[in-house]
Amino acid sequence: MRVELIINHIVQIILIISIFKSKNKIKSIFPFYIFAIVAEANDLISQVTMRVIQTNSINSNIYVLISSIIILYQLQVWNTKKFTNFTYLASYIAVILIWSIENLILSNLFTFNIYNRIIIYLIIISHCLILLNPFSLTNYSRNKNEIIFTITAILVVKYSIYVVSETVWINSALLSTSFQVFIFNIIVFSNPIINLLLAKTVLWMPKRPDII
Repeated sequence: MRVELIINHIVQIILIISIFKSKNKIKSIFPFYIFAIVAEANDLISQVTMRVIQTNSINSNIYVLISSIIILYQLQVWNTKKFTNFTYLASYIAVILIWSIENLILSNLFTFNIYNRIIIYLIIISHCLILLNPFSLTNYSRNKNEIIFTITAILVVKYSIYVVSETVWINSALLSTSFQVFIFNIIVFSNPIINLLLAKTVLWMPKRPDII
């Protein structure tokens, strides 16, 4: 196993432990806890499928659907504006339809299908940006607002990197090999950094008393 993969596994485990230890501080963070576990499980499964069938496309495509639904649900839980429930329902349906059309109709799970990922990640980014609006978190304490705001901002960076990288793969035939390797390295090394930031946010965010 490559060093960068080992580092990523270690950091993801740190993130899972951090969320577990902080669950009493943020009771509504449980979906994010499942999200972190699913991410680590997908990476472990990828190590197996790469050795057995020489590709991790199947579990990778399935992971896109499962993880996207989970993170959308987490954003919905955090959003205190109840009138947005219809918007999230529409997003769930859109994600499932977009994923199914490309992965099950236009292509198959044995191919790394890119277009559905770009659209799904853009949907997630749009909901993150909505949640970054202070009026979306009016029912929470200041400390909880800070944690949710920071996590959401980090998720915007995370999925923006994914959108850029997937867009690059679409035009890979027009790009040099060195540039493709550069983009790949950005993805590989940004993941543990982002996960460390998330772990620090949920575990070491200082508590400050609310001012009435």
